Amino acid sequence: MSAENENANAVLVKKAMTYVPSAYYSENLKRHVRAQHQTPILFDPSFEPDESGKPYYVVAYGYYQKVRQIPEIQGVYVVDPQNGKIRNYTLKNLPGFIDQAIPSTVAEAWNTWYGENIHGFWNKLFAQEDMKRPTEWSQSDEVNGVFDHNLELNWFTDFTRPKSGSGAMVGYSMLNTRTGKMTYYASANGLLNGKSAMNVAEKTFKQNKYEAGIPNLYTIYGQETWVVL
Repeated sequence: MSAENENANAVLVKKAMTYVPSAYYSENLKRHVRAQHQTPILFDPSFEPDESGKPYYVVAYGYYQKVRQIPEIQGVYVVDPQNGKIRNYTLKNLPGFIDQAIPSTVAEAWNTWYGENIHGFWNKLFAQEDMKRPTEWSQSDEVNGVFDHNLELNWFTDFTRPKSGSGAMVGYSMLNTRTGKMTYYASANGLLNGKSAMNVAEKTFKQNKYEAGIPNLYTIYGQETWVVL
């Protein structure tokens, strides 16, 4: 289905896919990649059709740094699920159709590391000056995919203070899903964080038994505003 034209008809794409994450034995996607690439750590795959609709799986690979606390993505293996052919690309020469080279779990780990170690290891243990952490919107969601003004996909999350029960936001980050470049914005300091926005929305529509979805931060008429679906 077209994500740009709501009036376009859906098109059925019949592609026999053998090498997929749910397959067994040698046809399992990660096991298939591991058979040919034994050394690097393999991260969560993403499903990426190209511009013609041909399906591919993108498996990020790399190693752990900082005493095995932070993953470093060095590139991706692009797998044709029909014939199993694997191509290796670094982050600097990704094919244009790939939107997500950095998995969400890696983005979450990078955000957590940045918030805890903003002034170094000793500050984390003692003074804890300017420390922050990504807001946990739910048990499984800490980042959300959003497009920026250049139509590039980014992992978005907001940050709050480490103390329990803090409902304020101190800033937010945008992490480019192709390059891994992270940009932190402090302009939203003092606003409600994403979890608080979800709580307000649920209380407002409590009689309708409304359950808040993942929050998104928009700039509406020059004002940063949470939109909760």
